[in-house]
Amino acid sequence: MVELFDLSINKLSGTIPSLSALTQLQNFNLFQNELIGELPSGIGCALSLSFVDVSYNSLSGTVPSQLSSLSNLQRLWVNDNRLVGTVSDLLSRLTQLISAQLQNNFFVGTLPAWNSSYALTSLSVANNSLTGTLPPYICRLQDVDVRNNVRERLNNLFG
Repeated sequence: MVELFDLSINKLSGTIPSLSALTQLQNFNLFQNELIGELPSGIGCALSLSFVDVSYNSLSGTVPSQLSSLSNLQRLWVNDNRLVGTVSDLLSRLTQLISAQLQNNFFVGTLPAWNSSYALTSLSVANNSLTGTLPPYICRLQDVDVRNNVRERLNNLFG
């Protein structure tokens, strides 16, 4: 039973294989490799998953929708890849999420309308293509970075 999968900083190349057999996985860490392709949808089978770090690779495509059903996910670090999709769809159901590092990708859309029942304290969405207004919860976060989104079209700090 694998709970920790950490192959960080190994110059691994190729695609990430299916993770559907790793149902007890809690920590998935592949940051700073040379991985390409999509994050496999089988990651949604790891219902105990609390930490995902695939940052600093060359992953592309959308983040699998199955990820949003991981009720224990606390840290999602997918920054510095070539990922696309809408941030709101990705994050809106992750109520236990504490830290979301999504910067330096190609995400679009608006930020979700979280409320105070969400655990989020750190959010970085810099250097994407987000639009719209910043929701009020932004003011209560400890760490926020929304720089360089579609020619500064994120506006109205207080919604």
